[in-house]
Amino acid sequence: MPNLITGVSQQPPSMRLPTSAEKMENAWPSVITGLNKRMPTEHLAKLNFNVSTSAVGHIIDRDAQYQYLVVIYDGNLKVFDLQGNEKTVHFDVNKDYLGASDPVTAFRFLTIQDTTFILNREVTVSSTQGYEPIPNGGTRVPATNIATVVVKQSVANSYYSIYINGVSKVSIITPTGTSADTSVPGTSRIAEQLVAGLTTSGVTAVANGSTISISGLSASDTVDARSTNGDTAMKVYRDSISSFSDLPPKEIEGRLVKVKGDVKTHGDDYYVVYHNGIWVETAGWNQGGRLNAWSMPHLLVRNADGSFTFKESSWQERLAGDITSNPQPSFVGSNLNDIFLYTNRLGLLSNTNVILSEANKFENFFRNTIATLMDNDPLDFSVLAATANDDSVRHAIPFNKDLLIMADRSQHHLQYMNYVGPKTIQIQFTTSFNCASHIKPINMGGSVYFMDDRYSYQYAKMFEYFPKMYVQQDDAQEVSDPVPRFMPQGITFFTGSPRVNAVAVHSKNDPSILYLYKYYWSGDKKIQNSWGKWVFPDCSKIHWGKFSNNYLYLLIQRSDGLCMERIKCDEITYDETSGSYILLDRLLTNSQIWITYDPASDVSTIGLPYSTTEEVKVISSSDTETNIVSEVTKVNNSTVSVPGDMRSREVYVGITYTFTFEFTQPYIRIPKGSGDVISMDGRYVMRYLNLAYSNATYFKAVLNLSGRQPWTKVFDANIQNDPKVKIGETQSYTGVFRVALAGPNTDVSLTLINDGPFNSSFGSAEWYGFYSPKAKRL
Repeated sequence: MPNLITGVSQQPPSMRLPTSAEKMENAWPSVITGLNKRMPTEHLAKLNFNVSTSAVGHIIDRDAQYQYLVVIYDGNLKVFDLQGNEKTVHFDVNKDYLGASDPVTAFRFLTIQDTTFILNREVTVSSTQGYEPIPNGGTRVPATNIATVVVKQSVANSYYSIYINGVSKVSIITPTGTSADTSVPGTSRIAEQLVAGLTTSGVTAVANGSTISISGLSASDTVDARSTNGDTAMKVYRDSISSFSDLPPKEIEGRLVKVKGDVKTHGDDYYVVYHNGIWVETAGWNQGGRLNAWSMPHLLVRNADGSFTFKESSWQERLAGDITSNPQPSFVGSNLNDIFLYTNRLGLLSNTNVILSEANKFENFFRNTIATLMDNDPLDFSVLAATANDDSVRHAIPFNKDLLIMADRSQHHLQYMNYVGPKTIQIQFTTSFNCASHIKPINMGGSVYFMDDRYSYQYAKMFEYFPKMYVQQDDAQEVSDPVPRFMPQGITFFTGSPRVNAVAVHSKNDPSILYLYKYYWSGDKKIQNSWGKWVFPDCSKIHWGKFSNNYLYLLIQRSDGLCMERIKCDEITYDETSGSYILLDRLLTNSQIWITYDPASDVSTIGLPYSTTEEVKVISSSDTETNIVSEVTKVNNSTVSVPGDMRSREVYVGITYTFTFEFTQPYIRIPKGSGDVISMDGRYVMRYLNLAYSNATYFKAVLNLSGRQPWTKVFDANIQNDPKVKIGETQSYTGVFRVALAGPNTDVSLTLINDGPFNSSFGSAEWYGFYSPKAKRL
């Protein structure tokens, strides 16, 4: 066996790779350093609150200085730095938006600099429509009781008449213009004469340049303007006009007019208002529309003093058009499924639609102008055109330049075409794989991992999705196929790190366990596809976990409460000099414990920041001694005592956990073609196994032979005959460990166990035995 890093296989033993395992727990299989005991959890803080159901976290990683953990639980929110110190959170609104039946699957997060958008997938978005929008200064005048007459031409010897409800209210005739005494007046003078005549007729009217505003009308009143030359010298309008160019240069302040577009469609009609001497686009009368902020994603903002504020976002209301020409976003009346950032637009998913905000303005999902289609306009489109499946889109993952959209049973690409706008948007159907609706896929650099998990399943599956740039066409492969009965249904979260080539998966039906997937690509060939379990002592439930940089952060429900912990997942942990790395869960160092010393008894008492019923280990070092394991006396569940003065020593305290690796059943393998086959016609009696180890301090091999009592062989570096080793000091060694077997291969079960506080790395292994074939293979 060239290595032991292939992980667990649930195939029949005769079909497995010889490097596979029957069982692998609390292991870190590395192509760099071999098979190791996993890294320990480091205690960061015991959180000062209880969780009744579940809790979800989010890492804010703005830069090296500003890193925080956000925790939502039981309708509440707290923020901690990554050392476990709680930060002040100000609530500008009530906490209703934080309520959820299952926070782990309900909430999605998006952090942009100092602002984090928090999305509750269980809240239905609502809006308020049909109100009169508040203009930016000035007033708006409705067209219900107003008519406007515009004198467009001054024509000699022509009549100008205004009729209301078919009755002439004023009529004038311009001079002939044949002499100075009969010169033709300008349009403004004509308007003044018409207003004078209207006033005499009891009509309320004012002139503003060549524009006449008639007020006091009812909605059913009709106003006509008649003139010589086919009534072209004057135009009249009330609430709408056919062309923007027909609008006069002057009007009463706040005058609102609809500019009609194509007569075949209402979608391009728009509204303008006269404001401060110019016509500007606006929303129609009583056509205001806004998203109700309490039902939309909320904000968590870091303040300059280091505190945080939880508040509603200021979503832009409809500023142009009406509910037909500028409709409300398609997510109104539905739940939001995901939130993301793509090409400097805030993105949301709902039902079958992908909705992108205005470019560079995350809080706007309405068009700013209806008169012109702009490249930065918000986008709202359905993926139904790309597939016959009526799939709800659940997740969006920016990948390379494209946007990968994952629906319940299909995958799609939003293709990037130089820029993303209403004229370039393209959505393409790619593949049809089942995808869990409640678990967001993760981008792992060259591929995307997603879960296939349904309530009707017994076990969940994990897939790796390959975009077209890496294969001939988009495709996905199941990476959990060696372990089809491994991860129970009910996945609550999974998280990955391309830095360490690992994915951790959690199921609510195995609440104290993480399923670790370890992989490694060499060029375009995957040379590792390894599965195992991480089992945590003194743990009733893992609420949440997330890789950030080279750490895996965890919220763990311990026997004494909820704790914030982390695991340093980095290959450098296990280089040639790290055999003495301390492997104790809930690991504490000097700054986290309290040490008092009694000279009379020569005993140090150590106080812990947590309480545990598990066995506690204390390991210390000084300038002259390394990794001294002390004899521990438990005073109570949060206090221990050890011999000697520990006040000036480097001290580590924690609880033990057990590494387990059970070899797969050995077989004689005969080369055939490009592979090999097992020999099934002979007898294979095992003699011993040689195991290459490195940087090992302690481990044991437990042999189970059918019909016999288990037999254990221990490797302990502390009893090696090394004259340089001080009494009590821990050393590590590299060499070959031999285990006697003496039994048929089908009766042999060999397990490696490390329940000590130090690492042991395993490289290759060799089985030795006698093989007696019954016949010769042809």
